[in-house]
Amino acid sequence: MLVTPKFLADKYNIDYDIGANTYQVKTCLNDYNLSYGIYYARLPWAKIKTNINADKPFVICMKATKDSGEIVGHSITGYGYSCFLNDTSTGMRAIYAWDSNGSHISFLDTMTVINLGGYSYKWFGSVY
Repeated sequence: MLVTPKFLADKYNIDYDIGANTYQVKTCLNDYNLSYGIYYARLPWAKIKTNINADKPFVICMKATKDSGEIVGHSITGYGYSCFLNDTSTGMRAIYAWDSNGSHISFLDTMTVINLGGYSYKWFGSVY
């Protein structure tokens, strides 16, 4: 059986447009014996490095507001990082992520908005 984001949304009654909250993401992972915690904000750089160095991807939970005022949610999976100058140079550290639509993206760790699929998302929570 192939476990896809759509399969999980259907199994856990998660609205495709609103997306899962951090607790729902954690529940999905835990039900497949993957032990994850919740961080109710953008994941700090040290935690990103710890997860990636342990070969443990993390989930970036995001929200955006449509022109109509409706809130939409989306999650992407962080799988890597790099430091352009040195580890302490904020604005010079990149996060690599995979989107369930099949695309790979990267963005600086200081970005307050992640532009994806026509929306400007804000990172509000993490599952790590």
